[in-house]
Amino acid sequence: MKKIILPIAALLVLSAVSTSCKKGDGDSFLSLRSRKARVTGEWKATKFEEKNSESTTSTSSGNTTTSSSSGTIKLEGDKFTVSMTETNENGDVTTINVTGTGTLVLKFEKDGTFSNTRNFSGNGTAVNAGFSTDVQLTSDGSSSGTWTFLTGVEKDFKNKERLLLNTLAEKEKNNTTATIPFIGTVTSTEEKDNVYLAGENTETWIISTLKNKLMEVFTSGKSTEKSTTTTSFAGTPTVSTNTVNSEFNRTATFEQ
Repeated sequence: MKKIILPIAALLVLSAVSTSCKKGDGDSFLSLRSRKARVTGEWKATKFEEKNSESTTSTSSGNTTTSSSSGTIKLEGDKFTVSMTETNENGDVTTINVTGTGTLVLKFEKDGTFSNTRNFSGNGTAVNAGFSTDVQLTSDGSSSGTWTFLTGVEKDFKNKERLLLNTLAEKEKNNTTATIPFIGTVTSTEEKDNVYLAGENTETWIISTLKNKLMEVFTSGKSTEKSTTTTSFAGTPTVSTNTVNSEFNRTATFEQ
Protein backbone atom coordinates (compact mmCIF):
# COMPACT_ATOMS: atom_id res chain seq x y z
CA MET A 1 0.00 0.00 0.00
CA LYS A 2 2.80 2.44 0.91
CA LYS A 3 4.42 1.89 -2.52
CA ILE A 4 1.17 3.03 -4.18
CA ILE A 5 0.41 5.97 -1.87
CA LEU A 6 3.82 7.61 -2.30
CA PRO A 7 3.68 7.83 -6.14
CA ILE A 8 0.10 9.14 -5.97
CA ALA A 9 1.14 11.81 -3.44
CA ALA A 10 4.06 12.82 -5.67
CA LEU A 11 1.74 13.14 -8.68
CA LEU A 12 -0.67 15.33 -6.70
CA VAL A 13 2.17 17.67 -5.68
CA LEU A 14 3.46 17.79 -9.27
CA SER A 15 -0.05 18.58 -10.53
CA ALA A 16 -0.45 21.42 -8.03
CA VAL A 17 2.93 22.93 -8.93
CA SER A 18 2.39 22.72 -12.69
CA THR A 19 -1.13 24.14 -12.47
CA SER A 20 0.04 27.14 -10.43
CA CYS A 21 2.96 27.97 -12.72
CA LYS A 22 1.57 27.36 -16.20
CA LYS A 23 -0.46 30.47 -17.15
CA GLY A 24 0.06 31.14 -20.86
CA ASP A 25 -0.45 28.59 -23.62
CA GLY A 26 3.29 28.62 -24.35
CA ASP A 27 4.47 28.29 -20.73
CA SER A 28 6.58 25.38 -19.58
CA PHE A 29 4.55 22.51 -18.16
CA LEU A 30 6.65 22.64 -15.00
CA SER A 31 9.04 25.27 -13.65
CA LEU A 32 10.66 25.33 -10.22
CA ARG A 33 11.14 29.12 -10.50
CA SER A 34 8.30 31.44 -9.50
CA ARG A 35 6.61 33.55 -12.12
CA LYS A 36 8.16 36.71 -10.68
CA ALA A 37 11.62 35.13 -10.76
CA ARG A 38 11.17 34.23 -14.42
CA VAL A 39 10.17 37.81 -15.35
CA THR A 40 12.95 39.46 -13.32
CA GLY A 41 16.10 40.22 -15.31
CA GLU A 42 17.25 41.79 -18.56
CA TRP A 43 15.41 40.96 -21.80
CA LYS A 44 16.30 41.77 -25.39
CA ALA A 45 13.59 41.93 -28.05
CA THR A 46 14.28 39.49 -30.89
CA LYS A 47 10.95 40.13 -32.61
CA PHE A 48 8.65 43.12 -32.32
CA GLU A 49 5.75 44.52 -34.32
CA GLU A 50 3.65 47.60 -33.67
CA LYS A 51 0.70 48.82 -35.72
CA ASN A 52 -0.37 52.33 -34.84
CA SER A 53 -2.52 55.27 -35.82
CA GLU A 54 -1.82 58.80 -34.60
CA SER A 55 -3.29 62.28 -34.66
CA THR A 56 -0.89 65.18 -34.06
CA THR A 57 -1.55 68.81 -33.18
CA SER A 58 1.45 71.13 -33.64
CA THR A 59 1.78 74.79 -32.68
CA SER A 60 4.53 77.08 -34.03
CA SER A 61 4.67 80.89 -33.93
CA GLY A 62 1.01 81.02 -32.93
CA ASN A 63 -0.14 78.82 -35.81
CA THR A 64 -1.70 75.41 -35.19
CA THR A 65 -1.71 72.55 -37.68
CA THR A 66 -3.02 69.00 -37.52
CA SER A 67 -2.04 65.75 -39.20
CA SER A 68 -2.83 62.06 -38.99
CA SER A 69 -0.74 58.99 -39.68
CA SER A 70 -0.78 55.22 -39.58
CA GLY A 71 2.08 52.80 -39.80
CA THR A 72 3.96 49.69 -38.81
CA ILE A 73 7.22 49.24 -36.93
CA LYS A 74 8.93 45.85 -37.10
CA LEU A 75 12.05 44.34 -35.55
CA GLU A 76 13.53 41.00 -36.64
CA GLY A 77 16.79 40.26 -34.82
CA ASP A 78 18.53 43.62 -35.10
CA LYS A 79 16.84 44.68 -38.37
CA PHE A 80 14.25 47.45 -38.11
CA THR A 81 11.69 48.53 -40.70
CA VAL A 82 9.43 51.57 -40.41
CA SER A 83 6.51 52.14 -42.80
CA MET A 84 4.23 55.13 -42.36
CA THR A 85 1.60 57.11 -44.26
CA GLU A 86 0.99 60.69 -43.09
CA THR A 87 -1.81 63.04 -44.18
CA ASN A 88 -1.73 66.75 -43.32
CA GLU A 89 -4.75 69.01 -42.85
CA ASN A 90 -4.67 69.97 -46.55
CA GLY A 91 -5.00 66.33 -47.60
CA ASP A 92 -1.40 65.98 -48.82
CA VAL A 93 -0.19 62.40 -48.36
CA THR A 94 3.41 61.36 -47.64
CA THR A 95 4.57 57.74 -47.47
CA ILE A 96 7.77 56.95 -45.59
CA ASN A 97 9.73 53.69 -45.68
CA VAL A 98 12.96 53.30 -43.71
CA THR A 99 15.11 50.23 -42.94
CA GLY A 100 18.06 49.95 -40.58
CA THR A 101 19.32 48.35 -37.39
CA GLY A 102 18.37 48.78 -33.77
CA THR A 103 17.81 47.23 -30.35
CA LEU A 104 15.15 47.19 -27.65
CA VAL A 105 16.25 46.11 -24.17
CA LEU A 106 13.93 45.80 -21.19
CA LYS A 107 14.94 45.20 -17.57
CA PHE A 108 12.63 44.09 -14.74
CA GLU A 109 13.95 44.50 -11.20
CA LYS A 110 12.94 42.42 -8.16
CA ASP A 111 11.78 45.56 -6.36
CA GLY A 112 8.98 46.09 -8.91
CA THR A 113 10.68 48.74 -11.06
CA PHE A 114 11.52 48.49 -14.76
CA SER A 115 13.51 50.37 -17.38
CA ASN A 116 13.99 50.08 -21.12
CA THR A 117 16.36 51.49 -23.71
CA ARG A 118 15.88 51.55 -27.46
CA ASN A 119 17.81 52.83 -30.45
CA PHE A 120 17.42 52.81 -34.21
CA SER A 121 19.37 54.07 -37.20
CA GLY A 122 18.28 53.71 -40.82
CA ASN A 123 17.86 55.10 -44.32
CA GLY A 124 14.93 55.22 -46.70
CA THR A 125 12.63 57.41 -48.77
CA ALA A 126 9.70 59.77 -48.33
CA VAL A 127 7.35 60.13 -51.30
CA ASN A 128 4.94 63.05 -51.71
CA ALA A 129 3.04 63.99 -54.88
CA GLY A 130 5.26 61.66 -56.91
CA PHE A 131 8.53 63.21 -55.68
CA SER A 132 10.93 61.00 -53.73
CA THR A 133 13.23 62.30 -51.01
CA ASP A 134 16.14 60.46 -49.37
CA VAL A 135 15.69 60.21 -45.60
CA GLN A 136 18.07 59.37 -42.75
CA LEU A 137 16.62 58.63 -39.33
CA THR A 138 18.10 57.99 -35.89
CA SER A 139 16.15 57.45 -32.70
CA ASP A 140 17.25 56.95 -29.09
CA GLY A 141 14.88 56.56 -26.17
CA SER A 142 14.43 55.29 -22.65
CA SER A 143 11.64 54.94 -20.10
CA SER A 144 11.23 53.74 -16.54
CA GLY A 145 8.51 53.00 -14.03
CA THR A 146 6.98 50.17 -12.02
CA TRP A 147 5.61 46.73 -12.86
CA THR A 148 3.33 44.22 -11.19
CA PHE A 149 1.24 41.17 -12.00
CA LEU A 150 -2.54 41.46 -12.26
CA THR A 151 -4.93 39.03 -10.63
CA GLY A 152 -7.13 36.71 -12.62
CA VAL A 153 -10.47 37.49 -14.22
CA GLU A 154 -12.94 34.61 -14.30
CA LYS A 155 -13.13 32.89 -17.71
CA ASP A 156 -10.86 35.55 -19.26
CA PHE A 157 -7.44 35.65 -17.57
CA LYS A 158 -5.56 33.50 -15.10
CA ASN A 159 -3.80 34.92 -12.07
CA LYS A 160 -0.47 36.52 -13.09
CA GLU A 161 -1.19 36.02 -16.79
CA ARG A 162 -1.14 39.80 -17.28
CA LEU A 163 1.62 42.29 -16.51
CA LEU A 164 0.91 45.96 -15.72
CA LEU A 165 3.61 48.45 -16.71
CA ASN A 166 3.23 51.90 -15.17
CA THR A 167 5.53 54.36 -16.98
CA LEU A 168 6.65 57.29 -14.81
CA ALA A 169 9.34 58.88 -16.99
CA GLU A 170 10.20 58.79 -20.69
CA LYS A 171 12.84 60.40 -22.87
CA GLU A 172 13.29 60.16 -26.63
CA LYS A 173 15.23 61.99 -29.32
CA ASN A 174 14.51 61.49 -33.03
CA ASN A 175 16.74 63.04 -35.69
CA THR A 176 15.64 63.16 -39.33
CA THR A 177 17.63 64.42 -42.31
CA ALA A 178 15.83 64.78 -45.63
CA THR A 179 17.67 65.58 -48.86
CA ILE A 180 15.16 67.22 -51.20
CA PRO A 181 16.11 67.35 -54.91
CA PHE A 182 16.73 70.89 -56.25
CA ILE A 183 15.96 72.38 -52.82
CA GLY A 184 18.48 71.22 -50.23
CA THR A 185 18.72 69.50 -46.89
CA VAL A 186 16.16 69.76 -44.12
CA THR A 187 16.97 68.55 -40.60
CA SER A 188 14.45 67.88 -37.86
CA THR A 189 14.99 66.98 -34.20
CA GLU A 190 12.06 65.81 -32.10
CA GLU A 191 12.61 65.58 -28.34
CA LYS A 192 10.40 64.06 -25.64
CA ASP A 193 11.04 64.46 -21.93
CA ASN A 194 7.85 63.46 -20.13
CA VAL A 195 7.09 62.73 -16.48
CA TYR A 196 3.83 60.97 -15.62
CA LEU A 197 1.77 60.51 -12.49
CA ALA A 198 1.17 56.98 -11.26
CA GLY A 199 -1.56 55.44 -13.42
CA GLU A 200 -1.39 58.16 -16.07
CA ASN A 201 0.58 56.12 -18.62
CA THR A 202 0.05 52.37 -18.30
CA GLU A 203 0.18 49.29 -20.51
CA THR A 204 -1.27 45.86 -19.79
CA TRP A 205 0.75 43.03 -21.32
CA ILE A 206 -0.85 39.64 -21.86
CA ILE A 207 1.86 37.00 -21.46
CA SER A 208 1.32 34.12 -23.85
CA THR A 209 4.68 32.46 -23.11
CA LEU A 210 6.94 32.72 -20.05
CA LYS A 211 9.83 30.32 -19.86
CA ASN A 212 13.21 30.69 -18.19
CA LYS A 213 14.78 32.45 -21.18
CA LEU A 214 11.78 33.33 -23.36
CA MET A 215 8.81 35.66 -23.00
CA GLU A 216 6.12 36.43 -25.60
CA VAL A 217 3.60 39.21 -25.01
CA PHE A 218 0.96 41.26 -26.77
CA THR A 219 -0.78 44.50 -25.83
CA SER A 220 -3.04 47.20 -27.23
CA GLY A 221 -4.00 50.61 -25.95
CA LYS A 222 -3.96 54.37 -26.27
CA SER A 223 -1.45 57.02 -25.25
CA THR A 224 -0.90 60.79 -25.28
CA GLU A 225 2.60 62.21 -25.61
CA LYS A 226 4.07 65.71 -25.82
CA SER A 227 7.21 66.68 -27.71
CA THR A 228 9.15 69.60 -29.15
CA THR A 229 10.39 69.62 -32.75
CA THR A 230 13.11 71.87 -34.17
CA THR A 231 13.23 71.96 -37.98
CA SER A 232 16.07 73.72 -39.81
CA PHE A 233 16.32 74.73 -43.46
CA ALA A 234 18.97 77.04 -44.93
CA GLY A 235 20.20 77.78 -41.41
CA THR A 236 16.81 78.97 -40.12
CA PRO A 237 15.29 76.94 -37.24
CA THR A 238 11.57 76.64 -36.55
CA VAL A 239 10.34 75.28 -33.22
CA SER A 240 6.96 73.62 -32.70
CA THR A 241 5.27 71.98 -29.72
CA ASN A 242 3.32 68.81 -30.39
CA THR A 243 0.63 66.70 -28.77
CA VAL A 244 0.29 63.20 -30.20
CA ASN A 245 -2.67 60.91 -29.49
CA SER A 246 -2.07 57.35 -30.62
CA GLU A 247 -3.67 53.92 -30.65
CA PHE A 248 -1.51 50.82 -30.98
CA ASN A 249 -1.31 47.03 -31.10
CA ARG A 250 2.00 45.38 -30.23
CA THR A 251 3.39 41.85 -30.17
CA ALA A 252 6.89 41.09 -28.95
CA THR A 253 9.25 38.21 -28.28
CA PHE A 254 11.99 38.74 -25.66
CA GLU A 255 14.96 36.51 -24.87
CA GLN A 256 17.56 36.52 -22.12
